[in-house]
Amino acid sequence: MRKIALIFIVASLLIACNDNKKEGQKEAEPTKTTKQEDGLVVLSGEFIYLNEAAVLKGESFLYAVEQDSMMHILDKQAKVLKRDEFDMIPVEVKASVKPNPVKGGWEQIIEIKEIIKVSPPTQEGVIKVKAN
Repeated sequence: MRKIALIFIVASLLIACNDNKKEGQKEAEPTKTTKQEDGLVVLSGEFIYLNEAAVLKGESFLYAVEQDSMMHILDKQAKVLKRDEFDMIPVEVKASVKPNPVKGGWEQIIEIKEIIKVSPPTQEGVIKVKAN
């Protein structure tokens, strides 16, 4: 059941990031992406970690997140704010962006160097169960 839920979430993220721009419309800039002097970028987006897959999604980007000690620290901070296991938590992190060595996944992966901010989710849960 968890694998099906993970597949559903990943598919939803990919569909949400689909670029449906009209003719003459400018491409959107990434949400709060700031390149630092040290070569790192500050990324602001929504974080989720489920079943060995971690993702950071912004308005115009979607990155896999390297599963290291910093990602696990971020996950622990995010779990405290989650209303359910599928909540995506708004975060701001400083990270390095690099090519993803895993084939068949996202093209790029980020390595979190610093956790700047973790905020509570702002919307109701994405998945709603209708009671009969």
